[in-house]
Amino acid sequence: MGADGTKILASKMESDMKYLFYALGAVNIPSAGYSRHFKFLKETMIPLPSIEEQKRIAAILDAADALRAKRRESIVQLDALLQSTFLDMFGDPVTNPMRWEVVSMQSIAGKSLRNGISASTTGSIQGQVLTLSAITSSKYDGACCKHVNFDRIPQINQLVTGDTFLICRGNGNKKMVGIGAFPRNCRGRVVFPDTIIASRPDLSRIERAYLQFVRASRKVREQIESGARTTNGTYKINQAMLNSVTFPLPPSPPNAASPPSSRRPNARRHVCARTWTSWTRSSLPSSLAPSTGSCDRP
Repeated sequence: MGADGTKILASKMESDMKYLFYALGAVNIPSAGYSRHFKFLKETMIPLPSIEEQKRIAAILDAADALRAKRRESIVQLDALLQSTFLDMFGDPVTNPMRWEVVSMQSIAGKSLRNGISASTTGSIQGQVLTLSAITSSKYDGACCKHVNFDRIPQINQLVTGDTFLICRGNGNKKMVGIGAFPRNCRGRVVFPDTIIASRPDLSRIERAYLQFVRASRKVREQIESGARTTNGTYKINQAMLNSVTFPLPPSPPNAASPPSSRRPNARRHVCARTWTSWTRSSLPSSLAPSTGSCDRP
């Protein structure tokens, strides 16, 4: 039954199994690489109130789980609405009906792509690092971070900032590889891990919201998934592969000195891009709207 690392636990005392499930799920097990982690669990103490109180607590947590499930369903529906709105305003990036210029990620991000830093069990430099969960929903969640040790001081360009686009470098699920998000409302000096690749796109050429959603389009996903390579069950991409990804790019705002006849089409398309960004920010909950890049630069 499963791998040899699987343990089946049975209570020796009168207890509610749902309560034990939630209590054990809240235990903070330290990361110890390939070490057996059950030894930490055996030393863990958990509160064990009366059986009636255990059932009451479990019922409350069951209700909270049900609410979270409904919220996840709502998020899926809102994502579908956003993608539909994106296609209505910009067309399908695969067919590029607007005949916009097709650019590569490298032309937008230049040489800014870099990997994060690895934690070290023997390191002495303490710090905070994001986990992959912070970006794998395509919405940044700054609460997904942990305290770790490093064997060296992180570089300035490994800090999480509002103008840094964070991309999942590897995952056991191919659909998660290459997913990215801009940080929002981040606080403190948090770095990104070596499982994330970061870029600093030229935001004078591309809107944050447009980049985030065009990267979720079928055109970009097909490029990323076909370029991912498998290592021990993990799909991975590298900087060179990310730089080669292409997508249509709406024009930048025209120069004010241009003749009116040449300004009008490009201006309309740029207004369309900004209108879509404004719509997503005003119509969605703050946790789902595109980032405004409110994190401080180092």
